[in-house]
Amino acid sequence: MRLRTLMTMLPKLLFPLRRLVRDDRGSMLLLGIGGYRPPNGLLTYIGSPTQQSGTSGSVTFTNANIGTASSDRLVIALLTAVRTTVSARTLSSVTIGGNAATVHVSNVQNASGSAGINCSISSLVVTSGTTATIVGNYSGAFTTGVLNVYTLTGYNSATPVATNSNVVASGDPSTTINITGVGAAVGLWCGSSGSNSSPTWTGLSTRDYDSTVTGVTPSEVSSASQSSLGTETPRTISATSGMTAEMIVAASWH
Repeated sequence: MRLRTLMTMLPKLLFPLRRLVRDDRGSMLLLGIGGYRPPNGLLTYIGSPTQQSGTSGSVTFTNANIGTASSDRLVIALLTAVRTTVSARTLSSVTIGGNAATVHVSNVQNASGSAGINCSISSLVVTSGTTATIVGNYSGAFTTGVLNVYTLTGYNSATPVATNSNVVASGDPSTTINITGVGAAVGLWCGSSGSNSSPTWTGLSTRDYDSTVTGVTPSEVSSASQSSLGTETPRTISATSGMTAEMIVAASWH
């Protein structure tokens, strides 16, 4: 009799341990005993140091903030190199703390506008320290370099799931990347014609940075990110602004 009573009561006892949560697209998920499991990867926007000159053909950000040290900290460097002529420099290499980073995606805007722009995403696992000198080396001199730093921990792989880019002479840039499992993504946008205008991001929920570029008018740079993304193949990422001669680069991790 006691066993029958216990079996009758067991579902009622266990049900409060379940939770209903929403995934990235609003679908309801029922999680069982043990409660909610945090998503893979903690993506953090660290910041953007002061813009620097690139007249030597490289740009150096001395002792840039790279966040809290961790045994699996991936430092993600979003670099922009802007030139006052419509002939962008190509990126040759990136170092973080004197060590070579992996350049995942790099593209140039030479189509039109008043400036030549290179946008790129690179990364390196850096386990110690809270600052590091970050250097971008290019094919020649340019006017100004801009850096945005993110960190990612708790990932399955330091290699991106996907990267992509899009360059447009008019209209707004849009690209697609795959999201696997519970993932995170970053994007970098640049515009170089028309009136300076802050972009509205689609596909990345948080605009982390937006600024004009010192010494180059018009030109503007913006970065955005999102964590806890569900599997999506592909996910569209775009940036809409009042500018033309634009480009976008993006990468995702799991």
